[in-house]
Amino acid sequence: MPFTKGHQINKGKKYSKTHRVNISKALKGKPLSEKRKIALRKLHNSLKGKPSKRKRPVNKICPVCKKEFITNPSQNHIFCSKPCAYIGRSISNVGRKKGGKNKVSKLVKCICQSCKKEFYKCPTSIKAGQGKFCSKECYWQALSKRKEGKNCNFWKHGKSKLNKTKRRIAMQTYKYRKWRRQVFERDDYTCQRCKGGKSSYIEAHHIKSWAKYPKLRYKVFNGITLCPFCHGTKKVMKLYGRRNTP
Repeated sequence: MPFTKGHQINKGKKYSKTHRVNISKALKGKPLSEKRKIALRKLHNSLKGKPSKRKRPVNKICPVCKKEFITNPSQNHIFCSKPCAYIGRSISNVGRKKGGKNKVSKLVKCICQSCKKEFYKCPTSIKAGQGKFCSKECYWQALSKRKEGKNCNFWKHGKSKLNKTKRRIAMQTYKYRKWRRQVFERDDYTCQRCKGGKSSYIEAHHIKSWAKYPKLRYKVFNGITLCPFCHGTKKVMKLYGRRNTP
């Protein structure tokens, strides 16, 4: 039987996604009929002046960290984040569902081995060996100290120190690398003289020399990002002193 508009056979028919997409593409750009326009006008006039069903977001204060956050009333959030929710539910029954089978274990106080700060971890993560350091930076700092000198896998009985100066040894430490990264981040990883026009490789230069000003060695304001071409020019040497980084 051929397709006839408004026939009872077509009522309640479910089309696939691809078929619906093809119908929408075919109807795009076609003008609406007068009946459809009248129906849309009536619907638009009926909705005028009525409040929308969508609820506005509400400002709440987290009971753990005392910070203000925005949530939808339908979601009914009590805490601002997952860590705060875990701490809040472990201390008291606030925000816990009634009749819930999953019990939240109490957090255990831990002390960081590198910075000696107090932090909290759940017992399962402590069993897995994650309750030693409070952050990744503290972990890498402790690991670098643990692998220094004779404890390093590439230890050559102190032979490398004979060929290296004190400056070269200092450049391999965590403190120097952190200072270098902070200088690059501040300058957006671009040479401050040519703005990245000559080379993509960059170097951290000390404005006041490494040897004369030992207190300013790891200060971020004493560093500037330069490329190798600008680093060795006479103008840069006059502005920022002699070339310090090898």
